[in-house]
Parts: sequence; C-alpha cells; structure tokens
Amino acid sequence: MVSFEENPGRRISDFQIAAHTAKAAELAAAFELGKRLARGGEERPVLDRAEVIYQRFGAEFQALGREELKVVLLDTKLRMILVEKIS
Repeated sequence: MVSFEENPGRRISDFQIAAHTAKAAELAAAFELGKRLARGGEERPVLDRAEVIYQRFGAEFQALGREELKVVLLDTKLRMILVEKIS
C-alpha cells in the first residue's frame, strides 16, 4: 500500500475517480427517470386477471398458424412492460 506521504497525488486521483463514478451514477439515474417519464404517456395494461390477459393476447394467438412462445415482462404493479417472442 502506498502512503499519502510517498505519493500525494494518489489520494487526489482516487477522490477524482470516486467523484466521476458518483456523477456517472447520477447521470445514469437521471436518464432512467427520463425514459420512464417518456414511457409514462402510453397506457400500459394491468395484466392481473385471466380475462384481461385473454383480451390482450387471445385474438393474436388464435390467428397464429402455429404455436409461439412469448415472454411478457411485468413491473411490480403487474403492468406490461414488454412482450418478447422466444420461438
């Protein structure tokens, strides 16, 4: 370990890195909030009952010529985030 007396610039450099890392995290959080606000304008269905799920996906799956596997990503309030086709 290098002491402060041996290399005084070392601690300043560590502090600068920590400050830049904190600023980067702050910016990442701000961008994430911006994305969430931008998405907030669209109405995302709450998929909390079988009837609602059928209304959202029933016709789509009935119209398919063959079986498909899809993953539906939900937030903690059961609102749809994304539908991803697997196969």
